[in-house]
Amino acid sequence: MNKFLNFCFTFGKWFVSVVLVLLLITGIYLGGSAINNTFKADSYKMDYKFAINEPTQQQTTTQTKNTYKEDIIKAFGENKPTDRFVNKTVKFIETKVDERDVVDVITNLPAYYNDVKAFMFDTIKKENKLSDTQVQQDYKNFRNDWDDIILEKYTIRYAEQSQARIDQKTQSETARTTALIALLVALCMFVMFLIVPILIRIEENTRK
Repeated sequence: MNKFLNFCFTFGKWFVSVVLVLLLITGIYLGGSAINNTFKADSYKMDYKFAINEPTQQQTTTQTKNTYKEDIIKAFGENKPTDRFVNKTVKFIETKVDERDVVDVITNLPAYYNDVKAFMFDTIKKENKLSDTQVQQDYKNFRNDWDDIILEKYTIRYAEQSQARIDQKTQSETARTTALIALLVALCMFVMFLIVPILIRIEENTRK
């Protein structure tokens, strides 16, 4: 009987030791995961690059209209936008753009504008079998309509990116909470299994 008990105690010690090591490793992993998700929650990078398959929409900022106008015109450089386009862009920024995104929205607008314009230019040219000169003339004649389409798409793009950022933050915070709960469970199990070797040691000393 003593040999059997000794075997059980020896096996128990090894088993508990392995479990404790596994729980320790799990705890470290879960702790790292919680920290990683904490940093990841606000790491989403807004993407304003035009994509061909895009579909064709509040927070008020503190800057003034004049400042926005100057920044927008400056961002476009030599390819100056119309006053109408600038005014509509200012309204978009004031009503739908988060204050922290204003600089990015203005900075990325010219490239987006040119990409959509080039896409529309090529599409109209191919579908209607027009020359470059004819399409350029159409652009001049209907520039306001082109501007409205481009700005509408940019507005939708920003809304989608804002929602994607919110979704990532929500997912990261959920993952962090889950990791913390799992870490707490692992720590509780670690403490519980840590008691077993103590009890085994007490039993060994008692039998001696």
